[in-house]
Amino acid sequence: LLTFPLSWFFITLLPSSNLISTGVIFSQRYLYLPAFGFCLIFALIANHFLKRQKTVPIIIMVLTLILFGYGFIVFLRTFDFRNDLTLWKKTVSQSPNSAASLNNLGLAYEKFKDPQKALSSYQKAIGLNPNYAQAYNNLAILYEQEGENDAAVSYYLKALSISPGNPDYTYNLAGLYIKLGRLQEAEEVYAKALKIHPRNPDLLDYFNRIKKMKRS
Repeated sequence: LLTFPLSWFFITLLPSSNLISTGVIFSQRYLYLPAFGFCLIFALIANHFLKRQKTVPIIIMVLTLILFGYGFIVFLRTFDFRNDLTLWKKTVSQSPNSAASLNNLGLAYEKFKDPQKALSSYQKAIGLNPNYAQAYNNLAILYEQEGENDAAVSYYLKALSISPGNPDYTYNLAGLYIKLGRLQEAEEVYAKALKIHPRNPDLLDYFNRIKKMKRS
């Protein structure tokens, strides 16, 4: 009887287990399907003991304690979900070596207008994963917002060196070049991206706009 629920639990857990790294942060929602197998196992065991009259009070007491225990855990968890900042602070406290979690904590700090802590979070993420292009891009955006354009350009270039032709990083760097009046460099950024994504309509559109700007 236990074969099906055990198989269900492990098979449904496998895609999100990161045995082969997918870059996806594990979350409670990935346990919804596996939890069915766990609950079924528990129900089968409880049913086995409930058939014995002497064990019924004990089973009821155990079930009640489990119910209240999980209820209390869920209540405490609601405090972590108050906002993005509390959620990612908690996540980082439990997984301090997760570059993705630190990157998301940086985004949360930016949302709450704390650029210094955002900067620190991005730098820690890069320290853990020196090839984390998204963290370099976010760091560049932060420097651009703070008016440190040279540093922003440097980090945009680093992001693009890791992820060549990435449309988002391309838009960001080219946009900064345009803001600085460096149209030739902006055109070159789009030209490089179009070599990798020649049919991307947005890249083509912006590339043609820059050419028109240069002629005007």
